[in-house]
This record gives sequence, structure tokens and C-alpha cells, in this order.
Amino acid sequence: VSDKCRVAVIAFSDTAEVLMPLSKMNEISDMPAMESRGMTLYSSAFKLLKSQIEKDVAQLKADGFQVHRPAVFFISDGEPTENDWETSYRELTDPSNPLHPNVVSFGVAGATAATIGKIGTVQAFLAEQNVDPGKALKEILRSLTNSIVSSSSSSPAPAAASASLSRSTLSAPSPSSSAVPRSRNRSTCRPSPRVNT
Repeated sequence: VSDKCRVAVIAFSDTAEVLMPLSKMNEISDMPAMESRGMTLYSSAFKLLKSQIEKDVAQLKADGFQVHRPAVFFISDGEPTENDWETSYRELTDPSNPLHPNVVSFGVAGATAATIGKIGTVQAFLAEQNVDPGKALKEILRSLTNSIVSSSSSSPAPAAASASLSRSTLSAPSPSSSAVPRSRNRSTCRPSPRVNT
């Protein structure tokens, strides 16, 4: 798995920052801690993701790897606190960009199905009402980790992946892969309707 898959973690609130640069899975001893801060500026996450994917893919290719389409696992616990986030999202996911990622979105707590559905290009999930956001995030991360292992074991080349996490504290393994299975616990997460933009 480690030779075929790379994981990075980006956190966002008022700004976005790389908490863990693109790394082999076996080089990750601890996941970075995150804390709830300020606003939920999706545009800062999408802008940083676009530039980081470009940088990471260029480095992987320079190192001699064939790179598959990047995957982004976008997790948010709230609605964007800005009106113009969709412009940076379209720039990230524009099909004319050869590095546009597949995006799987997850919403917990205050995130809505309409917004999370717009963000997921492959699939979107929303935690059901009255579900503890921490438990929902743990379930999401467990599913993503299982997906990383199964996807990477059948893939011949490394996949550059980024995870975007919003205003949460996580200590579980980070998400990254090109496929995400449906939640095993249907009482916690359900697919969110996809909204075309």
C-alpha cells in the first residue's frame, strides 16, 4: 500500500494550510491534530488543494512515478461562510484541467445535503441528524482507510491524494484513495443527493 498511495492532510477554516505534506502511508506515525477555528472558507481549501495537487503530482512524476487521477476527501462540519466559494471549486474540478481530482464529500453537524452534494464529483455523504459528529468522522475515516488499502493493493502506480478537513479534531488515519465504499452503518451516514452546478 505504501508504495502505491500517498496521503496529505489540509485543514481549513479562516485560511487553509497543509498539516501533513504528501507522505507514504508507512511514514505516518501520528496524524496532525486539528482544532475548531473561526469561519468555514471553502475557497481557501479549494485554492490550496489545486496548487498542492499541481506541486505534488509534478514531484511524483519527477521521481519517476506514473500518477493516477488524484482523489480528494472533503469533510466539513458546516456550511461555507462565504458566497464565492464555487468559483475556486470550479477551477479545482474543471475537466479541462488534466489534474482535476475525483472528489468524495462528507458532511457532518451543520453541513447541508445541497452543499455537500454539489462538492462530491464521485459521491457525497451526509451524517444523519442527531449523530455525534465525532463518531461520524471516525466512521468516515475507518471506511476511507479500508478503501485506501483495497484500492492501493490493486493499483500499479501511486495515487496522489489530498484530504481536506474542516474544523474538527481527528486522530484516526487520514482518508485517501480513489474509491469509497458506502458506509456499513446506514444509521450514521447516508448518500447525499448530487446537485449539478
